Amino acid sequence: MSDLEVELRARPVTQVLRYTGAPRSIAKVDVRTLVKMARDADALIELDCAVGDTIVYDTQLLQVRGASRPIPEQALLRAVGLSIERTFAQDPKYPIRLLVDIAIKALSPGSSRMRPSPRSRRPKSWQAASTPS
Repeated sequence: MSDLEVELRARPVTQVLRYTGAPRSIAKVDVRTLVKMARDADALIELDCAVGDTIVYDTQLLQVRGASRPIPEQALLRAVGLSIERTFAQDPKYPIRLLVDIAIKALSPGSSRMRPSPRSRRPKSWQAASTPS
């Protein structure tokens, strides 16, 4: 850590951004915009959530340390792109989670039950005629 980072982390939290709304996933983070806002306010912006995380009402998204002036909450929120659902491009953990879910279902005892073959669904008269003696 640089001396500046150590100094900024030692500063008190001056602002906290909490999410208010329907559940969403974090689709992207505009790092350049957040860095510019932090520099302009002489502050450190710490993200508490990562891309792919699902957020719900009252989730803490980020906190600002040592700002010389408040950063508009709408500007901070715009820098954190939200989406209704997760995608492979936005969240590298998501496809792995899907594969794990599929594997769990495939290995669970409930999914390996025997299913009747199409032949066993034929009328009895057909089965008797096609069975070798």
